[in-house]
Amino acid sequence: MPVTVTKLRPSNRRYLVWDTLQRGLALQIEPSGYRAFKLIYRYHNRPRWFHIGATNAMRLRMPASWPPS
Repeated sequence: MPVTVTKLRPSNRRYLVWDTLQRGLALQIEPSGYRAFKLIYRYHNRPRWFHIGATNAMRLRMPASWPPS
């Protein structure tokens, strides 16, 4: 069951919601309510965090033909 970004509520601690389709992609929710997409990957065997952007700065829209048959 998909989770929409707007339905996730802030907690008293920062937490991540991992994407089930794309490895390393996560949504980080801050206690202040700020939401951002993060990409976590490894380089030279060390974890690196890439900040993609805030959720309110971009739109995610699936095409009407999704999922492909």
